[in-house]
Amino acid sequence: MSFYYSENLKKKSSMHPKPSPKYNFFMNMIFCKIIFEQWFVALQSLSIFIYTTRN
Repeated sequence: MSFYYSENLKKKSSMHPKPSPKYNFFMNMIFCKIIFEQWFVALQSLSIFIYTTRN
């Protein structure tokens, strides 16, 4: 019974392979891009705010 169960688990895990390094790299790139864009927009709005308050 336990042997059958472990074999079944192996089959299931082979059906759903772990994400490839390329996939992980791609997701990290998207994540960094989103964070960078958010940071850039925040920086831009901050500089505009400082510029308008100084004048």
